[in-house]
Amino acid sequence: MTTIESHGPLHRVVVDTETTGLRRGFDVPVEIAWWDLVTGDRASFIPPHGDFDMEQASPEALQINGYWARGLDNPNRWDDGTELHRLHTALQDRTFAGSNPHFDIDMIRPLFAAAGLAPEPWHHRVDALEGYARGRLGRRTLPGLARVCELLGVDPGDHTADGDVTATGRCFLALDELPLVQLDARSDDDATRLARVVLAIPDHQPVKPGDVQHGRRLLQKLLGAPA
Repeated sequence: MTTIESHGPLHRVVVDTETTGLRRGFDVPVEIAWWDLVTGDRASFIPPHGDFDMEQASPEALQINGYWARGLDNPNRWDDGTELHRLHTALQDRTFAGSNPHFDIDMIRPLFAAAGLAPEPWHHRVDALEGYARGRLGRRTLPGLARVCELLGVDPGDHTADGDVTATGRCFLALDELPLVQLDARSDDDATRLARVVLAIPDHQPVKPGDVQHGRRLLQKLLGAPA
């Protein structure tokens, strides 16, 4: 198995939200941060939210994100729509990226729609740190942001939207710098590794010759190599 240098990164815009809870379609964001990893542009803001939202909010969520301690309840600090429009522009045809980004999408999409903006201005493919890290680091399970930071030696920062965006963005950039693995259709080692993963063969069990051949056929199919 050989390696090749990785190509340039996608045009990612990393987004994170702090919310009144984890209930999609019910809870709302109380802080949004974003970071364009290509241009370096970034911002954080507090979207408006009402009394009803706070009455239904999860006390645990508000404690974790420091809602009261950080003064997110001060209406004088709330966005007048300028920052929301700026985020919408930044996401136009870009790759929406983040740690568990589909949750953040579910929280942000209604804000765009309520402002009369296209609810999904980003590219149709989304980049989730968990999946990217799993593949690049060879993990068998999906690692969360804290675990990815630990594996890469990235400071996880504080639990704010801006802190999580910074940590997530730095993890993406660190993963981009890792060399890409290039599989070889003629390699017994690569065929064995693929067979072990696809057939769920435990590490303590040997891979049978027939399974290695199955792995080789899969490699040839994946790489477009002649059988």
